[in-house]
Amino acid sequence: MRGAARRLSAFAYGERIDGVLLAGGRSRRFGADKRLAAYRDSVLFEHALRRLRGAVSGNVFVASGSRRERLPGAARHSIVADAIPGRGPLGGIVAGLRKARRGVLVLACDVPVVAVDTLRALVRMGDRLDRPVVPRSGAGWEPLIAYYPAWALTVLEAALREGQLAPHRVLDRLGCVAATGIGMEQLRNVNRPADLETLRSPVGRDK
Repeated sequence: MRGAARRLSAFAYGERIDGVLLAGGRSRRFGADKRLAAYRDSVLFEHALRRLRGAVSGNVFVASGSRRERLPGAARHSIVADAIPGRGPLGGIVAGLRKARRGVLVLACDVPVVAVDTLRALVRMGDRLDRPVVPRSGAGWEPLIAYYPAWALTVLEAALREGQLAPHRVLDRLGCVAATGIGMEQLRNVNRPADLETLRSPVGRDK
């Protein structure tokens, strides 16, 4: 209880904000289960889980695809199955939003460099504006590191039913706000073993 109280006092929000950790990918380009790839003192999944827990004041839901499997360090957290199996990350976002009271902070488990302070800033901005808040890179929206208010569920569910499975294509319909002041190096994700090796190196690793 003391740990939870410290987290809440460190970044007070109007109401409880939950988290959704996206961990249902098949890791085709990585060649193995990248969620369990060693990174720093744990594995990518646990590393992301700790960062997400440090950035939200409510529950953390682990969207593990259709498998509902237990992953390292997730025993105390709620495992949620994708809203529609096999539909990509949007299914996990929708599953988490269905559980949320107010809104959710979404984080993919293969983005290990994003800072906890950055995640907290997304939540503060999104909660204050009551709108989705998402970083933008040179490639466009980065919807797997984002805050989604509870009211976005209706729009995202409709997109899922209609087969519009790429979250970035729905963001304009939601009136998404671009997060500012985020270094692009924080948005680097792990698709292949070489990406992970770069982030493990003294030059590429996070602080």
